[in-house]
Amino acid sequence: MKTNLIFDGNNILYRTFFANNKSGEPDEVVVGLCIHSALTTMNMYYRKYSPCNMVMVFDTTSWRKEYTSDLSKCVTNKKYKGYRRADKTPKELRMFELLDEHITEFADMLIEMTGVMVLRRNLLEGDDLMAAYVQMHRDEENIIISGDKDMMQLLRYVNVQVIDPAKGKARTLDEWNGCPDAFMFEKCIRGETKTNDNIQSSYPRLFRVKILKALSDPFLFENIMNHEFKQLEKLSDGEYGDVKYKTRELFHENEVLMDLRKQPRVILKEMVRAVVAAKASKGRYNHVKFLQYCTRNELEKIRDKADDFVPMLANR
Repeated sequence: MKTNLIFDGNNILYRTFFANNKSGEPDEVVVGLCIHSALTTMNMYYRKYSPCNMVMVFDTTSWRKEYTSDLSKCVTNKKYKGYRRADKTPKELRMFELLDEHITEFADMLIEMTGVMVLRRNLLEGDDLMAAYVQMHRDEENIIISGDKDMMQLLRYVNVQVIDPAKGKARTLDEWNGCPDAFMFEKCIRGETKTNDNIQSSYPRLFRVKILKALSDPFLFENIMNHEFKQLEKLSDGEYGDVKYKTRELFHENEVLMDLRKQPRVILKEMVRAVVAAKASKGRYNHVKFLQYCTRNELEKIRDKADDFVPMLANR
């Protein structure tokens, strides 16, 4: 059976960034550490699993932001990831911009100078692209390297592992009795506020015992879906007031935003096109250009041991 090694590029790079951005080092040094760590991590897992295909996935603009930008059409008045960088200082925002530029350059390097397949498509997030790749390669082993817990929903497919790079261990659905539907049902009830994705709960303060029981109890399920509640929010005029919500409406909107099988049809089609295009355009490794890239970005340790990275970058 073929093995595909799929990396969540933005997640891996940002993880190193957050670990080092308060080190006091110059911005360029911190960014260099991110790129160095990404290449080292990729090579480590390549050596461990010896995959047939190396796949690196990157975010671009998100259809979810477009989807929630017209607040008159959404159930809530919350823009997707609308506050993710709202509390950052001007210095921190400049650092993020610099990192984003280097992530784009890193993705371009992989496309132009290596045999690593790169999945990157306007309006699609990395989650969408990883889901599309797994769904299109169900008869192969797919190993996903990502710290994003949302990827656990892809464990619904056979031959899929999700490895948390922070711990080096495979994630499991043991908390949900091995049931991916239970995992997603709870996610769509809870929403996603802790990570600043700005997806609100469809039934606040509902106990997990009830959430999980509802999957096997149709009467309880309907009671939950028919629930209505009010919560205090800042309104469009700047004042605060009670806003009334229906759980069923919020739940279905959360499914669209979080369940990687239930995106709008036009997005599902674009996900497939992105994978097909990436497979057709996969490049070849160019050693000279890769060394030049390392020199330009002060990746001396990578450059000096470039031969160790050749099999991975060539995707042999």
